[in-house]
Amino acid sequence: MPVKILLIEDNPDHILLTKRILSKAGADYQIDVVSEARKGIDKIFQKDYDLVLCDYRLPDYSALDILKEIRGKGKDLPFVVITSSGSEKIAVEAMKEGAYDYVVKDLQYQDVLPVVIQRSLSRYEAKKDKERLERELRESNEKLRQMYEVKSNFTSMVSHELRTPLTAIKEGIAIVLDGIAGEINSEQREFLETAKRNVDRLNRLINDVLDFSKLESKKMVFKMYDCDINEIIREVVRVHKPVAEEKGIYLKAELDSQMPEIKVDPDRINQVLNNLITNAIKFTNSGGITVSASKDERQGAVTVCVEDTGEGIKQEDLPRLFQKFQQLTRHKGGTGLGLAICKEIVESHGGRIWVESELGKGSRFKFTLPLVRRYKVLVIDDEEIVLDICEDILRRGGYSILRTQEGRQGIRIAETDRPDLIMLDMRLKDTSGYEVIGHLRSKRETSSIPILAITGYREELERIESRKDELDLPWLSKPFERDEFLSKVRSLLTIERNNN
Repeated sequence: MPVKILLIEDNPDHILLTKRILSKAGADYQIDVVSEARKGIDKIFQKDYDLVLCDYRLPDYSALDILKEIRGKGKDLPFVVITSSGSEKIAVEAMKEGAYDYVVKDLQYQDVLPVVIQRSLSRYEAKKDKERLERELRESNEKLRQMYEVKSNFTSMVSHELRTPLTAIKEGIAIVLDGIAGEINSEQREFLETAKRNVDRLNRLINDVLDFSKLESKKMVFKMYDCDINEIIREVVRVHKPVAEEKGIYLKAELDSQMPEIKVDPDRINQVLNNLITNAIKFTNSGGITVSASKDERQGAVTVCVEDTGEGIKQEDLPRLFQKFQQLTRHKGGTGLGLAICKEIVESHGGRIWVESELGKGSRFKFTLPLVRRYKVLVIDDEEIVLDICEDILRRGGYSILRTQEGRQGIRIAETDRPDLIMLDMRLKDTSGYEVIGHLRSKRETSSIPILAITGYREELERIESRKDELDLPWLSKPFERDEFLSKVRSLLTIERNNN
C-alpha cells in the first residue's frame, strides 16, 4: 500500500522539489498538497494520512499552531516540520509540541528527507506497538488483580467459616474436660486432650492464613504508638519462660537500658517475637535462647536479636526461609507462613529481617525497627540537572533519596529498596514512564508505592488528565517551585501512611 503523505507548503518551488525527491526515493508515496494551514488541518481530520510534512512558516499559521490544534483534538500521527534554517530552538519547540522530527531545507535536504520520513514512520509504529502492549499489560494486570481479590476474599471467607465450628468444638471439648458434662475416665481424657491440641493447632493455622492474606493485600491495619521495645521483649520472654524451662533450656533477655521509645504496633511486634521465640524453643534441645536489643545510631534503627543454641539451618535453606509456604527440613508442621508473616510485619514498619545460622551451631534471627522514620524517595529522570535539583530539595526537606536516569534501573531499585514514593519522568531515554508504571503496579511488592509523574510536556499532562480514572496518577509540571514540590510529596506520603 502507498504511504499517504500530506504536504502543507505555500512555496511552489519547494512543493516541486519535495515531490521530486520523494518520487526518486524508491518508495510508493501518495502525496496531497495544500498551501494553507487551515485547509491542512481540515484535510488531516478528513483523510487518514500516514504522515504530515509541514513548512514551519505559513501565511496564516505556523507548524506549531497546527500541531497544538490537532494534538489538542486528539489526533496523533507522524508530523515532520520543515524549516528554512537549522534553528535548534525551532526543533526543540516542535518536538515539545509533539513533532516526530524536523528537516532543514539545505544542501542535504534531498538525502535527508526520505530518511526522516522513514524514521518518523518507524517511530510511530513503535509507539503504537508500545501503546498496544501497555494496554494489554494493564488489562492483564486488572485481570490478575481481580483474580487476586477473588482468592483473597475466598481465603477470608473460608477461614471465617471454619472459625465458628472450631470455636464450638473447642468449647465442647473444654466443657467435657472440666467435668461439667459428667465424669470421664483417663482414657477419654487422653483422647479429648489430643483433640483439643489439634483444634488449637488448626486455629493457629487459620490465624496465620488470615494474617498473611491481610498483609499480602495491604489490608492489615497497623496501630502505631510510641513504645518501649524493652518492655515488649520482657513481656514476651515472661510468657515463654515457663515453656523453655519445662524443656530444660534457658530463656533470657539482654537489653540496653538506654533504649529510646520507637513508634511501632506493639501487638504486631509481639507477634513477631512470639513466632521467633516459639521456633527457637522448638528447635533448641540444650543450652537456651537469648533475646537482645541494641541501638544502632549509624543505621538509625533498633536491632532485636533472638539467638538460640539449637540445631541451626542448612546454608542452602537460608534464602528460602522467609518465603511463604516453605517447609524446610528444620520445620515440624505448620503452614510455612510464620516467618513470611514476620517479614511482612517488619518491612511494613520500615525495617528488615534476616537470619545468621550454621547447621549444628544455632541461629540468630535479627530484625530492625527504625528509630525515626525517614521517608525514602526514588527519583527517575533522564536529566542529570533535574536529579540534582530534586535531591537538593528532598534532602533539605529531611528525605533520603535514591536516583537513576534509567527507567529499567528504577524498576530494579524500587523492587530491592522499596521507596516510600517514586517521582517519575514520563519520557525517558530507555523506556516510557507508562511502561515503568505498568511494571511497578504488576508486582505485589511495588504495587502500592505511590507514584508522582513529573513532566515538562503539556501533551503528557493532558494525556495523564484524560486517563485520570484509569491511571490515578498525580503529577507535577516542570519547572517546579520548591514549596509546591514539597507540598505534593508530603501530601502523597500522608495519604500512603493513612492507608497503611
